[in-house]
Amino acid sequence: GSISIDKPLTIIGVSDDVIIEGLNKDTVVQITSSNVVLKNLTIQKSGKRLENLDAAIKVSKANNIEINNCIIKDSLFGIDLAMVNDSKIINNFITSKNLSIRLRGDALRLFYSHNNLIENNQIYNSRDIKFSYSHKNIFSKNHIENSRFALHLHKTNDMIVDNNNLRLNSVGMIIGASQNCEIKNNSIQSGKGSAGIGVLVKGVHNFQFHHNIVSFNSKAFYIDAKHNETVIKRFIKNNEISYNKEAF
Repeated sequence: GSISIDKPLTIIGVSDDVIIEGLNKDTVVQITSSNVVLKNLTIQKSGKRLENLDAAIKVSKANNIEINNCIIKDSLFGIDLAMVNDSKIINNFITSKNLSIRLRGDALRLFYSHNNLIENNQIYNSRDIKFSYSHKNIFSKNHIENSRFALHLHKTNDMIVDNNNLRLNSVGMIIGASQNCEIKNNSIQSGKGSAGIGVLVKGVHNFQFHHNIVSFNSKAFYIDAKHNETVIKRFIKNNEISYNKEAF
């Protein structure tokens, strides 16, 4: 059954078969306290109501959360963070329910969440990874495959995105209305479908995109700008842009 955590608590699985199961309804683990650690757990079988954001793990208004080396599967949303700061999402495996891609939830969703580390996660067959109004986060060494938008930044500033492997997604990255984001040393390859896009950029300022590989996409870059965006600056340099139908 599902559980709620409303006080500082550490739960560590001592073997490979420690499972928290949600019986296919609602959110499996709900966290409303700071200083909570979930480690070495399998968390599965959330509900499938998109309007309720049914998730494996949902954290609200908390700091210093660590989700480490967990397997998240058969859950609509993977990890949903709302107003969560100074936390770590590291070394996890995340996949969604076996639904069409538009009916899946997001593997990882951050809303008004700052100064977090998302590192070394393996994410397959989900919908999106989305950061909204979430600043100064680090997204590093993650593998995202067979999703819709592998990484979507919306009104999110001061992000570092480095050393990630994004492949076989409809869009590798969407960066919109964001500032001071540095995208470096990533591999963005094999966008799916005739409109598969490596990187889509709209309304970003001081955008640093360097030493990345963008290959085997229908469009490597799609840059959408208004005619009066005269002060917006974007720096795209020292990348390998190869084997795409269109580079820019």
